[in-house]
Amino acid sequence: MHHIIKHLKFLARSGNHHGVHSPFVYRYVTECLYKRPRPYRNKSMDVLFKSIRYFSVTHLLLLGDMETMENQIAAQFPNLHFGVSPFDLIYLQASDISKLWPYIEGSDTLHNGSLVIVNAPHSSKGWEQLKTHPMIRVTIDLFYCGVVFLRKEQAKEHFKIRI
Repeated sequence: MHHIIKHLKFLARSGNHHGVHSPFVYRYVTECLYKRPRPYRNKSMDVLFKSIRYFSVTHLLLLGDMETMENQIAAQFPNLHFGVSPFDLIYLQASDISKLWPYIEGSDTLHNGSLVIVNAPHSSKGWEQLKTHPMIRVTIDLFYCGVVFLRKEQAKEHFKIRI
């Protein structure tokens, strides 16, 4: 029941691509996230797979115990390099956000175009801490997952988007 109430509050405060004033985020939402088909019932997996394709990810890190997910991703994207930095994309559970800090603060593990996808961001207080980190420039709260960008050239902004 508590999850339903959180989701209803999110829906009341979120928008769609029409309220986005950042050209980068607008393109990501319209050309990637809103693209059909949605091959996975799990929206976080859908966002992950679409983002890998959209950003042409070659180096991926899955933080936590995600062997099954790694096998699924490798089957779809056989040219991906897992665990080899610098990372184009890091995927983790919200409960593992504390494991992310060394990668964000490490100078050679992420680059300006890197993104982080956090599954179930509302299940932990770490999402709010992540949004305030000085290296984090753009966050997109999709309720089911959160997407984080480091883009130094972009103004610090936080978006809530319905998918």
